[in-house]
This record gives sequence, C-alpha cells and structure tokens, in this order.
Amino acid sequence: MQAKMKTIFLCKLMLLSMIVLRAQNLYYYPLNGNFNEATASTNPLTPWPNATGQTGSFVSNQLPGTTCNGQGVFAGYEYANNAGLRFAVPPGTLGCEYSIIFTWRYDNPGGFQEWIRLLSFVYTDDAGLDLWTQFPSLNGTLYYWYLDPILNFPGFCLAQPTLAALSPNAYFNDTDYFRVALTRNCTNLLRVYANGNLVGSFNDIDQRYMPQAPSNQIVFFRDTADTSCYPTAFPDEASSGFVKDIILADYEFSAAALVVDYDSFCPVLLGLDWERFNAKALENQNQLAWSVSSVRDVEYFTVERSENGQDFYALTEISAQQSLSYRYTDFAPQKARHYYRISAMLQNGSVTRSEIRSLKTDFSLHLYPNPVQDYLHISAPFELAGQELQIRNNLGQILLHQRLQAGVNQIDIGQLPAGILLVQVAERSAKPIIKIK
Repeated sequence: MQAKMKTIFLCKLMLLSMIVLRAQNLYYYPLNGNFNEATASTNPLTPWPNATGQTGSFVSNQLPGTTCNGQGVFAGYEYANNAGLRFAVPPGTLGCEYSIIFTWRYDNPGGFQEWIRLLSFVYTDDAGLDLWTQFPSLNGTLYYWYLDPILNFPGFCLAQPTLAALSPNAYFNDTDYFRVALTRNCTNLLRVYANGNLVGSFNDIDQRYMPQAPSNQIVFFRDTADTSCYPTAFPDEASSGFVKDIILADYEFSAAALVVDYDSFCPVLLGLDWERFNAKALENQNQLAWSVSSVRDVEYFTVERSENGQDFYALTEISAQQSLSYRYTDFAPQKARHYYRISAMLQNGSVTRSEIRSLKTDFSLHLYPNPVQDYLHISAPFELAGQELQIRNNLGQILLHQRLQAGVNQIDIGQLPAGILLVQVAERSAKPIIKIK
C-alpha cells in the first residue's frame, strides 16, 4: 500500500508538472477555516446567503464507512439550504477552457428540495449543473439544465426547461463524499467526472456554461433562479451540503490527470501515511528521523516531546518541502527518559500524528581530546548544568574546580602538571585523562 501511494504521488507530481508548463492560472481554495485562496493570488470566495440571510459555517466531519473506510475526520464548509459561494473570475481567465474540481457531499433534501445546484454562471436563463434526487429518499442523477422563457408578458409567463442526464441513474447519494470535476474546452465540449470517472458530457454550443458579463462569476451550490419568469430565489429551493475544497484552472485537465487526482482522494482525506519514524539515543542527544508518503497537503511538521508520554509540547516546527524524509536532533534532553512524536499540520486545518517513540538518553560526560595539552573540552548534558567539576591528581588533591554549563565547556589545564589526572562531576565516577607537556 505504501509503495503504491508513493508511486501515485510521484506520478501525480509528474503529470501536474507537465500541466503547469502550459497552465496560466490555477486557484486552490482549501476551505480550512476561511475562504482565502491558498497562495493569495486572487480574491477570496464570497459566501452568498439564501433569501433568509443564512450562509454556512466551517465544521469538521467524520467520513462515513462507505467513503475511504470511514477512517478520518476533516474540515470544510457546510452551507445552508440554497446558500452558496461565489468566485469572481479574474479578468482574462476562465474563458472557453477551464477545469473546476471540488470534494462535495449533499444533505438529504426532503420536502421540495429534489433539485440540488452544484454550480452555475449566473446566466439569465438559470443555466446550471444540477442534481435531481427524484424523491428525497433516493439517490441522485446529475443533469445539465437551463430554463428559456418562451412566452412572457405582464401577468403571464411560460418557460421551457431544457435538461439532459449526465450521470447514470442514482449515481450519487447523500452519504458519501464525491470528487466532482467539470472540464470545458474551446470546442464547447463540457465533460463531468465523479471520482475519476467520466459520467457524462454535452456540447455547450450556446456557451451558457462560461462566465457571463457583466457579473463574470461562478456560483456554487446556490440556485439563483434569476429569470424573468422567476426573478426571486425560494429560501429552501436547494439542499444544504458540505464542500472540502475547490480548485479552478483556466485549462482543461486531461482524463488521466483526473484519475491521478482521484487516486490521492482517500490519502488526502485520511491524512498522512507515516512510512517510518525512528528514534535513537546517543550521548547527550536524541536523533529523530521520519518519512511520509506525500507532502502535498502538509503545511509543516511539529516535533513534540513529553516526559510522561501524555503531555506533549513543541520543540520546533519544520516546513514541509518536496522531500519525503526529515531529521531532527534534540541536543538538550532534560531527563533520562523522553517521549517523542511528530505532528503534521495539513492545509485543511486538521492534524495527523505519528506513533510515539520512547528514548532513554545516555547522560554522560564527553571529554576530548585525550591525551590533552592545553584545553580540555567537556560536553555536559543539561541536567549537569551548574554542577561543580573537579580535576584531581592521583593523590586525590584538587588541582582545579569550576561550575559547568550545559553544552561544551572549554577548560584551560595548561598549567596543571603532566601525568594522569581524574575528572569528576557530582557523584559520578571519575574519568581519567592524560595530561602531556
């Protein structure tokens, strides 16, 4: 499993690197507590309330057993009935070619909410990508939809809906999380993918599924119903739901790239695969080394230490780089036994942690060089800071004494007599050194 995930990750990096060579713009919204774009390269998303003023909130959800074996809790945005998010399209981007990807789950609609809007371009004919749940208790089928008024005069309006199924019947459900992707190219071909599979396509010859002037925006999850027949949206027209992240690009992702994207769906939701976490006690220091399967969604690692294995505190933070392997040395252990773990802060706001490692530190004096002529160096552990160092001759007479500091102490013994000398700190056994002229 670990080898497979590593292969998937490397393949994904290769595919995305090839794509980026020709890409102009890609925007990633992790929705980990705010609506900001991850690189701050464009404006944040804007919540769009429903007719009663409700928007949504950031929450953490547990995966159901039917999605990635239900082994994870992750953060995202839960939007209210007929409330959504707006993306203001930057000038010169997302024209006839684009890709939109998001991780999404809808709530059981109930009542009159059989239609669920995924996204629209605020076109005046109410064009959008919609899910029809048929009946509230049944699974949903994805449709493209638009509504053209054919008769419209004061006191009377008649509209003709145009719709066609994109996904197989009952493909979606209100329990699982789906990775949905919409791609469009400049031949007006629009494709819809779910969990890496192509579920439908259509020819957008009327170009209803492109950003439209003057608003030039994309609306997620809210059904605007902005037509001359229905100028006002109903408060409960569309179901509530949950979205984890949104990606927008002004190029068309290939089918192969979307398969690779979905291959990392569960690893990203479930957090990191900790391939290795080793800890080794050396003289007056503890060395830690760990490796992970992917750093795609990792912001940084925190090295944590504890004296009892339960109460941990941070020693340092290490930024996540392209490398999958990391090291850290604790040069100042304070007790004989310590417990260590590594925490990874993910971009979605969640934290995943390694197993705990226990080490018994080798607290000992390290003397060098030996033999010594002028300066003796003594590496002292933290627990010996402030203790008195004594150097004696073979008769037990104290020739030199001073207080130690934690770390390396440089002792001038150039004036001491040549021969065998004994170095002792506190109640520890004396260590012999050879003093030469």
